[in-house]
Amino acid sequence: MNTAKIMLSEDELQLVQNRNLILTKNAIIQKVYAMFGNIALELQSYTGLNAQALPFNCSHILPKISKGEKYEEMPYVILDYPRVFSKKDIFAVRNLFWWGNYFSTTLHVRGQYATHVSQKLLENLETLVVKNVHISTEGDEWAHNICHKDYTLLNNLSRTALQMLLEKNSFIKLTIPHSLKEWSTAEKHLETISKELLRLAQKS
Repeated sequence: MNTAKIMLSEDELQLVQNRNLILTKNAIIQKVYAMFGNIALELQSYTGLNAQALPFNCSHILPKISKGEKYEEMPYVILDYPRVFSKKDIFAVRNLFWWGNYFSTTLHVRGQYATHVSQKLLENLETLVVKNVHISTEGDEWAHNICHKDYTLLNNLSRTALQMLLEKNSFIKLTIPHSLKEWSTAEKHLETISKELLRLAQKS
């Protein structure tokens, strides 16, 4: 056995003895859960008030908050609501907390929900380009990292280029990040952006 592989560096040795590190991490994750719970309640209220305008009835599908430890090696928490995931169709708003990176809000549509969103996206392009929107329409549908090669900053696309991109899409993901440094404004920001992205899916 190569014992060198299981020895700890000085930094690792300090960390493995630090109980507060894990306790603090757990406390932060619980605060994210509480934040996402508040956002979920607000979005349930919003979808209830706008049920007729949304492409499907959200009332029977409850919000889902989940967490993991290793998305690109970092812990994360996800809130999905509204959420419809099937083999052909997707309609979801996903709020993400990604440790060491950022918060983000994503509108993810595929199948029957994508056509309407494409049209509304083009109609609201001038408003959206100033909001640091990143768009993905092909490649890895489940990539959440806006630095991934399948994401493009909406501001970098002309209307014609965007239209061509949307015409050949298999899905549409619109993602807006929010800095972890802006923790104090995160809850209100994520709630507001979630509603703005939902409006792209609402009937006029």
